[in-house]
Amino acid sequence: MITSFDLRYKSELRNLLIVMILLDTGVRNSELVRIKLEDINYQEKSIYVYATKTNTFRTVYYSKEIERILNVYRREVLKETEKGPLFVKFHR
Repeated sequence: MITSFDLRYKSELRNLLIVMILLDTGVRNSELVRIKLEDINYQEKSIYVYATKTNTFRTVYYSKEIERILNVYRREVLKETEKGPLFVKFHR
């Protein structure tokens, strides 16, 4: 499934990042959609997420593969934006 994304399209790059974060960190969908850029610690390779099940915050860690995809996504899609939601909508 992971190899089926067509990374020529920004929406596909975003979708790959979504799937990889879900698989790599174990965050829930409701936690994933709330991630903001300022919640990501790039030095520690961690994401500070709001745990909806317990109404608390927790830290999850991501792999080097996620780091690579995240860097491409930030450069190509977010244009080095520093704040705001991690995942953006694409209008057709």
